[in-house]
Amino acid sequence: MKIKIRIAKPEDAGKIVAINKIGWLTTYVNQENGITKADILSKNFNRQKAWRESIQNHKRESHFWIAECDGKIIGYISAKKDKEYNELGIYILPKFQSMGIGGRLIKKAFKWLGEEKKIRISVVGYNAKAINFYSKHGFIKIKNENHKLPSGKNLPTIMMIK
Repeated sequence: MKIKIRIAKPEDAGKIVAINKIGWLTTYVNQENGITKADILSKNFNRQKAWRESIQNHKRESHFWIAECDGKIIGYISAKKDKEYNELGIYILPKFQSMGIGGRLIKKAFKWLGEEKKIRISVVGYNAKAINFYSKHGFIKIKNENHKLPSGKNLPTIMMIK
């Protein structure tokens, strides 16, 4: 199994959207918090055009990397330079997690973002695996928040910074 990290191309948008949806469905459905599959599916995942445009424009403010295994896209990271904080978003297909791929992706993003500003991420409060991953990479919890889903339910989130 060969893992390759590369810069995203506009034609990757469909796979990015699919990975994002799988990530939300496998991570955020949570009986204890009353978050159902229907709640997650109330979110608009139909954003292929927006992803394609963002990747195509590769503005100075944002950048995207893809993780591939034997030519198949298995994850991605997006990095954005913003006014107050820099931001990250990372999703890897479940069967490829805990294999060092996230670490490789986040190092690319850290290098591109630089150290001028703090990096902010938002993680679901009951996603211990992600919280541990980000903590391992220097992030600390700063506050609890709620992310309101289109279904009306609140997804408990934790803001972390590095």
